Amino acid sequence: MIFDMEINKEKLLYQTHQKFMETGFNSPESLDILDDLVVPDIMGFGTTIDERIFSVADLKELIKRQREQSKGLEIKWVANPVMRKVLTNENVAIFVDDVEIDVTIINDTIRIFLRYSSVVEYQSDKWVVVHFHGSKPENVKTDEDTWGIEDWKNKNAELEKLVKERTSELEKSLVHLKATQSQLVQQEKLASLGALTAGIAHEIKNPLNFVNNFSELSTELVDEFIQTTDETERQEIGSDLKINLQKINEHGKRADSIVKNMLQHSRRGSGEKQLTDINQLCEEYFNLAFHGKRATDAGFNCEMVKKLENNLPQINCVVQDISRVILNLINNAFDAVRERELEGKTPNYKPTVTLSTQQINNSISISIRDNGKGIPQHIQEKIFEPFFTTKPAGQGTGLGLSLSYDIVKAHGGEMKLETKEGEGTEFAITLPK
Repeated sequence: MIFDMEINKEKLLYQTHQKFMETGFNSPESLDILDDLVVPDIMGFGTTIDERIFSVADLKELIKRQREQSKGLEIKWVANPVMRKVLTNENVAIFVDDVEIDVTIINDTIRIFLRYSSVVEYQSDKWVVVHFHGSKPENVKTDEDTWGIEDWKNKNAELEKLVKERTSELEKSLVHLKATQSQLVQQEKLASLGALTAGIAHEIKNPLNFVNNFSELSTELVDEFIQTTDETERQEIGSDLKINLQKINEHGKRADSIVKNMLQHSRRGSGEKQLTDINQLCEEYFNLAFHGKRATDAGFNCEMVKKLENNLPQINCVVQDISRVILNLINNAFDAVRERELEGKTPNYKPTVTLSTQQINNSISISIRDNGKGIPQHIQEKIFEPFFTTKPAGQGTGLGLSLSYDIVKAHGGEMKLETKEGEGTEFAITLPK
């Protein structure tokens, strides 16, 4: 006998304490048992600031919450007695236990330590709990360090070290990320430049063919002119030579104009804005994008519809940036109609891309519409995000629309998307004058 009291009374005391502990630590038994184990106005404090109990109803609510939060967990606990004491009248007992709780979540087990104290009183021939207190004992290593300051300092130093190490890792990752981002942006620009170059090559090839053909014809005419002695025939040959030379001059100037315009629009400029004819810019890049697509996909063809409003005022913009936006959107439209065409699911399908411009109040609107497959609803919100792409791996960086969106925003404009699955997509750009 631990307590100096009557045996049955002592046995009942231990049973009451054990039952109270089991009820509080995830026992499946009904909480109504607490009506016999505790006083109606029991007072207790848990391990958190809000666990304050002033009635048996409060205690039931606390344990009910704990049981709901513990569903699906495997919980084992062991109480190691620290102190057992009965006051001199043998009607009040104090229990202090160190409780080890193992909580298993799937295959991971967490061990929690609690210091649990309770005061039990003998009333009307039974023991009832009148007060309890649960706390988490701090890991204080020496008796002199009452507040655990040294332990706190050591932990704080460890945390500072971990923070510095983690900060260093993040800084290295940031440098790597910026370098990767720069490479991808450059890759996107080079991809646009490749499509542009193919279009320019085609545009220049046409007038050069005329120059070469008329040069060859003129060479033959010169030979005939030298060989003939007939004056009438000489005059006819001379007339033909003049026409050929005019054609050579005309198409040479055309090639020269194409080169000058493309250099103006494509070279890396100072980034300064200048007054620009949007209709001319759109028309040139519409043709260049088409020939660029044909250069990489010989089977590609589509109807190109132009609805350019007459007498549009010039707008102030960075030409090389806006031309990149227009080229990117037109290329995307060509890709969309080609993809739908190759699927072969739509009978009598005719790929069509429509380019429109118009003045709306103090802004100029540029619209590129296709009758491709459209963009699914679930990805429409992501379409302008960096690195998001619907193209197969290796066929796109996911930066084209993101860069285009940023360029338009930097000009004080807006870019909007309208699309419907199975019918097509329209990108509308609005730029201030």
